[in-house]
Amino acid sequence: DEVTLHLERELASGFAARVGYVFKREANQFQLVNTARPASVYNIPITVQDPGRDGTAGTADDGGSITYYDYDPAYRGTAFAKSTYINFPEFTDRYNNLEVGIDKRMANNWQVQASYLATRKNIWVAGSSPTTGAIAYTPNEANFPKNQTWETTFRVSGSYRAPYDIVASTVFEYQSGAPLARTALFRTNLRQLSTVTLRMEPIGSVRLPGVKLLNLRATKQFVYGTQRISVSADLYNALNANDATTMSVASGPTYGRITAIVPPMVGRIGLSYHF
Repeated sequence: DEVTLHLERELASGFAARVGYVFKREANQFQLVNTARPASVYNIPITVQDPGRDGTAGTADDGGSITYYDYDPAYRGTAFAKSTYINFPEFTDRYNNLEVGIDKRMANNWQVQASYLATRKNIWVAGSSPTTGAIAYTPNEANFPKNQTWETTFRVSGSYRAPYDIVASTVFEYQSGAPLARTALFRTNLRQLSTVTLRMEPIGSVRLPGVKLLNLRATKQFVYGTQRISVSADLYNALNANDATTMSVASGPTYGRITAIVPPMVGRIGLSYHF
């Protein structure tokens, strides 16, 4: 289900502003679950200490006690591993989006567009589907199972027709950093399960720095009758930003280690021929 409302107004000749709101709901979704081993058979509680970020119990950064569950040994074995897709009415994701923007249409050889988008997510992320997310189907998936964070994006682009028919253009985009949450892996007193990984805090308790990207382009066309040659030069990530895009969130010695950053500045020269 989606509801959209936009209002756009011309403020001056060739210059307009807009504001928009979009509500989106994805309801009654499907989740892949093990129907032969339902949540009710996870009836063996195990209580341990949260080892904290360093992953070692008994140190200064330990958290409180945490309880996870093993399943009844009567449900052990491949006979109780039968996964199927189930429709869950409560498996509903919601998004609220607010956008404001301005547009300066091409006049006097230049144009510019700018927009700011804020999205409030209220979506399930626990369960067996890492792509779409899913409701908490077992007690071990019930720890902070939802992403209820804001994401923001600011984007401005423009172009200028310079002398000799050279067109210069640029795009700058700022994207808020990814919301993350620390996890911990447990093995203590498990008999049927080999390990259990739990989310130890709400998603968004840790957030990476925002990603800033500036791209530049210049193009020049040469026209010969019905034939056209275009020469272009691009500079991607012109600021050579190295903002982190992913980070290890598992408790232990690798917690906080950056595992990916924005690709470095790249230049490209292109030639195209149209006939």
